[in-house]
Amino acid sequence: MPDVPTAFPEGLHVFYWATGTWWIPMLLLLGVWRYGYERFPFEYDPLYWGAVFPLGMYAACT
Repeated sequence: MPDVPTAFPEGLHVFYWATGTWWIPMLLLLGVWRYGYERFPFEYDPLYWGAVFPLGMYAACT
């Protein structure tokens, strides 16, 4: 049986890692949909940091 004080943080670690791994293909699919299918103009928007920053942190910590 796993040690209870370490089992919960390890489970959270796997959950956050899986979420970060899923974030990469989701960003690619949303980008293709937005700029390829919907034909939005490609211009700078400061709100994009909300999507890019977690990806950078995932890359730095993995």
